[in-house]
Amino acid sequence: MLKSLSEQYAFRAREFLDTVALLGRYNHVGPEVLKLFKKIKRQRALCGDVEEKFERYIQEENENPKARGAA
Repeated sequence: MLKSLSEQYAFRAREFLDTVALLGRYNHVGPEVLKLFKKIKRQRALCGDVEEKFERYIQEENENPKARGAA
């Protein structure tokens, strides 16, 4: 589970960062920037969702160390 969640988190974070980097192509605000900004917000939310799942998993594992051996 840790591997799966960390891979999902890494993927979403990279996707978010790559899209944010595209803002450097523009010198002024126009329709393309507005569309890109909406995409960035959506990707940030998706990254946040995975981060929350990842954090819950880590907390649960930390609170129940015996569960790790049983899994």
